Amino acid sequence: KTTKESHTRNPWFNQFWENRFNCNLKTSSICAQHQLNETNWDSKLQFIVDAVYVFAHALHEYLNCTKSSCSTSALTEIDGKQLFQIILEKTFRSTL
Repeated sequence: KTTKESHTRNPWFNQFWENRFNCNLKTSSICAQHQLNETNWDSKLQFIVDAVYVFAHALHEYLNCTKSSCSTSALTEIDGKQLFQIILEKTFRSTL
């Protein structure tokens, strides 16, 4: 289950949370007590998460990144066709 406290690093999560549960985190003490689970999770959110992951992994590969460093100098000259090909070849297991 996902709680509000488990997503403190995401700057947009508060807005998502308030919209999802139709509450206000600043004025309602029970707003933060809601939990996301498979029955109240937005059905399209998983597709967005998967898309972000595959793009991030493809970009990581395209830029020849390692676990500790990544060159940002190539960000201004990205070959879209090459990046798209890497995206098409990516496979992974969804985490949610």
